Amino acid sequence: MIQPETGPGAAGFEEQSVHNPYRVAFRNAPAKVLIVDGDGDVVDTTDLFLRHFGYGRHEVAGRPFAQLVPPELRVAADAVLDPDEVLLARSRAVPLAIADREGKTVQVELEISRQPDRQLLVFVIDMAEAAQVRSELELRTAELERLNENLQNFAAIASHDMQEPLRKIRYFSEMLRRALEDGHTDDVDYSLKVLGDAASRASRMVSDLLTFSRSTGDDLVREPIDLADMLQDLVADFEQGDLVGDAEIHIDVSHCQISGDPTAISQLFRNLIGNALKYRSPVRRLLLKIEAEVMEHPSPRLRVRVSDNGIGFEPQYADTIFQPFRRLHRRHLIPGNGIGLAICEIVARRHDWRLTAEGRLNEGAAFTVEIPNFSLRKEAAQ
Repeated sequence: MIQPETGPGAAGFEEQSVHNPYRVAFRNAPAKVLIVDGDGDVVDTTDLFLRHFGYGRHEVAGRPFAQLVPPELRVAADAVLDPDEVLLARSRAVPLAIADREGKTVQVELEISRQPDRQLLVFVIDMAEAAQVRSELELRTAELERLNENLQNFAAIASHDMQEPLRKIRYFSEMLRRALEDGHTDDVDYSLKVLGDAASRASRMVSDLLTFSRSTGDDLVREPIDLADMLQDLVADFEQGDLVGDAEIHIDVSHCQISGDPTAISQLFRNLIGNALKYRSPVRRLLLKIEAEVMEHPSPRLRVRVSDNGIGFEPQYADTIFQPFRRLHRRHLIPGNGIGLAICEIVARRHDWRLTAEGRLNEGAAFTVEIPNFSLRKEAAQ
């Protein structure tokens, strides 16, 4: 453990500096920065530097900067902080290491700027922290690129699909006007029916647009969820409606705990179950299975599979099926705007889960959700 002695005059320096507004502003800066004088001694440091490396201010102020560096690097540290060798502008990053208060070596980069009074501003960058920030930034950039691509496709398809009910509203509004003028009651009734259907479809599309938008933008909460209980409740909700009919539904999911946004996750599985009920085969009774199993390789994860013997889809559409407003079946045969599976994919991705689809035309479809973070309840594990 490194325990530097109290630097000369550190207590007096602390007393004088605490009343200096510029010094207070410096210490509160959101960066790990030291002020080093021409002799290589630390004049002051930001609070963030002290917190990051575990030092008290009295342990650093007035001490040679080289004493914060592992012994084998102190000669290099003295050379790096020679004011005569530092350019007026901030230099390129210099690799070094700093020993925290517990003696742990932290790999860092220093960016150094000489001031007019020969003092140096030393900006300290923790390499591990910087690597993590870069990784998170890359993930966020990739996420934004995917969202941007989704939104571009979404806008193009949505605007195209929205034109169809609007064209009908314009055309049949004019037909209704003429029918009223001419007294053709049959045309009046037909026009009113088409106008009502078109308006309802436009309204559903706007509602789906809002749902899709919220699924990409709302902040996620993280709560423990019993997956088996959630799936049982969802199936019970469907059984109270008219969509289940004579369908046979089997749930084989042990009580296990996952973490995530209850509303979003419930929407994901609600859409998968509803999708199977909607796309049932007209020639056989629907068999819907919801199963979960623990997979060990290549890494532990919970695999939840929702499968059916419905009308299915061609295997080449296994990826495009998750794009917003992508429909594989004619609207007059099966209603909907093709937004449900797109929401499922977004919810899975935002939870760092993996959602995949398999299909065979006229044989059925299966959707698999792989969840890396889960825990089995004790009574289920026994």
